[in-house]
Amino acid sequence: MPSLPLRPFVQNYAHTEVDLRAAVVFWPIPARTFACLEFTFGVPYEIHDLSKPVAQPTFATALIGAKTHRQISLELNGHVETFVILLQPSGLQQLFGVPEAEIVDTHYDAHGVIGAAMSDLREQLGEADSFTARVRIADEYLLRRLTNTSSPGIPLRVAQAIVASQGCVRVGNLAAQTGLSLRHFERVFSRQLGITPKMYARIARFETAVRLRSQSRANTWARIAQDLGYHDQMHLVHDFHRLSGESPNALLRKLDLLASGL
Repeated sequence: MPSLPLRPFVQNYAHTEVDLRAAVVFWPIPARTFACLEFTFGVPYEIHDLSKPVAQPTFATALIGAKTHRQISLELNGHVETFVILLQPSGLQQLFGVPEAEIVDTHYDAHGVIGAAMSDLREQLGEADSFTARVRIADEYLLRRLTNTSSPGIPLRVAQAIVASQGCVRVGNLAAQTGLSLRHFERVFSRQLGITPKMYARIARFETAVRLRSQSRANTWARIAQDLGYHDQMHLVHDFHRLSGESPNALLRKLDLLASGL
């Protein structure tokens, strides 16, 4: 977790380090509500975009937008080591002045978008000797950026509420709470986030389903579907195929692969 003042802007920090040796792993990236900053220190992985014939290497420091569907898979091999800053719905706009809508379903060299400070931060993170030390460095950098933040507007506040409610909300109720007409609310939200509020809630619920199942195998898919307001388990399965290109169990096996250390 980030330090307390950063929690409205940063969800958490994540660290991955595994030696795949001769193995090659294809890691799917499903739909997700959040943007992130990823710093790669090991062997650069290859990005397979399903709409393009040729894979591309990742940026050393990448700014990655929210995703509305399964668009890419990562080809990992050798020594994989990354440090990731997972942002809250309002984090990208408030900390870096980059509108979420501009990077949905894509990624950029963070140095080119945010500036040379990203390369400097990567160098500091690379010299750190532990995950704890990297968290401290990231915290210190992001805390300095808080002086330039402003209050989030209606779309960002609503996005935060959708994530907090695990996607179990009705768009009409959200619009009524803002005082805007449904059509105006949907237009304002989509312009700011690059995703319709209905789709955003759908992705947030999908993320919650994955998290609940990952936390405990005692949480059956049928129970999760019921708890999260899916019509039935097949409705959940349909959403998984739409948002990840995988069945629930197949996606979970692939997401667990690196955590198991092969």
